[in-house]
Amino acid sequence: MSDDADLDHHALIAEIYEDLRNRRESGEITASLEDEIDAAFARVAPVAAFGGDARVLIERAEDAASIDPHVPVAGGSPVVTFVKRILRKSMFWYVAWVTNQIGQFAGSLSRAVRLIEARLSDVEAGRLRTPRTDAELARFEPRQLEDAAFDHIVSHLEECRGPVLVAEAATGHLVGRLRTAGLDVEGVEPRADLVARAAAGGVGLVVATAQDRLRSLRSAELDGLVLVGVSERSTPEQHLELADLASVTLRPGGRVAIVAASPTVLAAEGVPVDIDLSPGRPLAASTWRYLLLARGFDEVVVVDLTTSYCVTAVKAGR
Repeated sequence: MSDDADLDHHALIAEIYEDLRNRRESGEITASLEDEIDAAFARVAPVAAFGGDARVLIERAEDAASIDPHVPVAGGSPVVTFVKRILRKSMFWYVAWVTNQIGQFAGSLSRAVRLIEARLSDVEAGRLRTPRTDAELARFEPRQLEDAAFDHIVSHLEECRGPVLVAEAATGHLVGRLRTAGLDVEGVEPRADLVARAAAGGVGLVVATAQDRLRSLRSAELDGLVLVGVSERSTPEQHLELADLASVTLRPGGRVAIVAASPTVLAAEGVPVDIDLSPGRPLAASTWRYLLLARGFDEVVVVDLTTSYCVTAVKAGR
């Protein structure tokens, strides 16, 4: 087009990424080829080309921190080249010592910057957990689902014929019940001790968080998704990410069920300690309704339970 005003830049970028995704899924663009392209670009591109990508800039700094003491001698007349070789050989011990000192300093500095960047990325993404809070929260037993929640979820997912993901599955009671109902169910749980307890009870689970597992899935790969207990520990940023991932990974007609503690428990006496210590807070059912409707879901139903609620919805476009 000759007139930039007629060009929908957002649509163009979306088409480019969609074409890239299709080429990846078809195998035309492999992971190794992408790595080679990224490495080649990183070698020749100016620093300004990376814009605000802090991780790429840190990698460039780490590459530059390794200084080669073998000074090039090619170029010039044969006499000049000969003199350069003599100088390089006679001064190599000194140049190597200097470059080693500089390399150690630059390497330590880039490592420190990388750690800071990782912490800042966690803050921006709403991942405010720390090893200390994780260890404290691991002391608590997972909250058990109410019988009404079990029945509602099983009824909602009974039409699913493809893979169903339950995250996070605790000790696997819901996963076992859905498998008994004939569904193809995978359960993920981030606490290894709970996964071991589930295995002892005959239910196989995978050690992973809900977000990590959903990010690894292809578009429209799931027929069903159940989020249990994730909302109680999630920040607003993480809630938005979960809603986005649910929309991407569920096929048209796919079904989602979300069970979370009602925010009203936070206003009552005796707030559950594990919820009070968590970095996030559960959303109201009305907020989940809004997030799902805005991302292409319909048939949103809210079932109020004793101290929690269950939201179910169907991905539009069957």
